[in-house]
Amino acid sequence: MKERFKFVRSLFKKTQKEFAALLELSQSFVADVERGYGRLSRHTLASLKHLGINPDFVIGRSLRLFVDHESSLKFFQEKMQKEKEIVLTRYELLALVELCRYVWSMPPSSKTSIETRQEFKKALIDSIKHLMLTCDSENKDERYLNNVLALFGKDINEALLVVEKLPATIRLVETLASVLCYLLEICKMSEEDEKVLSQFLLPWSFYVALSYDVLKQNLIPLSSIYFSLEELFKFEKKREFEKLELAFEKNRVYLKFRWNKFDIFFKEKLKVTLDVSEVFAFFVLLAKREEEAGFSVLNFSIFQDKFKNLVNLTFDQRTTVMLSQDEFEDLLELVEEIQQDKELLLYLQKAYLDKYGFV
Repeated sequence: MKERFKFVRSLFKKTQKEFAALLELSQSFVADVERGYGRLSRHTLASLKHLGINPDFVIGRSLRLFVDHESSLKFFQEKMQKEKEIVLTRYELLALVELCRYVWSMPPSSKTSIETRQEFKKALIDSIKHLMLTCDSENKDERYLNNVLALFGKDINEALLVVEKLPATIRLVETLASVLCYLLEICKMSEEDEKVLSQFLLPWSFYVALSYDVLKQNLIPLSSIYFSLEELFKFEKKREFEKLELAFEKNRVYLKFRWNKFDIFFKEKLKVTLDVSEVFAFFVLLAKREEEAGFSVLNFSIFQDKFKNLVNLTFDQRTTVMLSQDEFEDLLELVEEIQQDKELLLYLQKAYLDKYGFV
C-alpha cells in the first residue's frame, strides 16, 4: 500500500504537505503511510475516490488506477497539456488502453476511417510484441494468448503477423486492446519498457481516448484527411500563429483569423465567430458536403436547395444563415485559399485534434 499511495501522490505532483492538505490529513500521517506505518481510513479512501483515484488500487486489491473513464481522461488531458516528454507508468498505460478499448466498443466509432483504426492497430501490435519479448511473469497464460487470436494463427506470434496485414475492423482493434490490457496487468515492467510503450502509444492513443466525450454526444470524431499523424504531432509553430491576424475577402463574404478565433462575416446578414478548435471541422463539412446526404460535423450542418438555388448553413441550434449560390461559392473559394497554406491548416487541424481527438 505504501508504494501505491506514494505513487498516487506523485501523479498529482504534490509534496507530502500539499497532498495531506488535499486529503484533509496531517503531513506526519502521510509520511507514516508512505513508510508503511499508517492505515488509510474509509474517509481517506473516499477522499481519494472523490479525486478520481480507485481506492482498491491504493490498498492493493486492483490494478485499475481510476474510478471511471471520465477521471482517467481528465488526468491524461492535464498530463498532455503540461508535459512535453511523457513516459507513462504501467498503471497509466493500462488506464489509457482500457479507455481506448471502451471508445472502440462504442457504435459511432465504426464510422471512423480505416486509416484511423490502422494507426491504432499498429500501436497496439507494436506494444504487444514488445511485451511478448520482455514480459517476465509466472502468471502469463500462454493458452489464453494463443486462443484469443486463434482464428489467425496457431499461436499469438503467428497471429500478429497475419493481423498486421488485415483491415483494422472495430472488433479486431478491440480484441488487440484486450490482449494488451492483459499483458499490462500480469507483466513485470522496467522503466525502459514503460518508455518504449509510451513511445508506441503516445500521443496517438491519447487522441483516441479524447474522442470519448465526443462519442458520448453521439457525434463522430473526424479522422485524419489532410496530413500524416507524424506531421501533426511534430507541429511546433503554435506560438507563431498566436501572433498572427489574417483576413480573406471575396465579394460579400469576409473571413478573419486570429490565433484563437475565426470570424465569418456574411455582409448585411450576420457574423459568426468560431473557436479555433472548431474551424477544421467546419472546413471538413464544406469539403464533404456532396459525399453524404445529411452530413454534419459537430454542430455544423449544410442543406443545399438546388431548386431555389439557396444554401442553408447551420452553425448551431440558434444560428442559421441562408446564402445565395453566389455567396456560397465565395465562401468556398476563400476556404480553398486558406487550405493552400499548409502550416495554417496544420495549426487548425492540431487545434481540433487537441480538443476532440480521432484526427
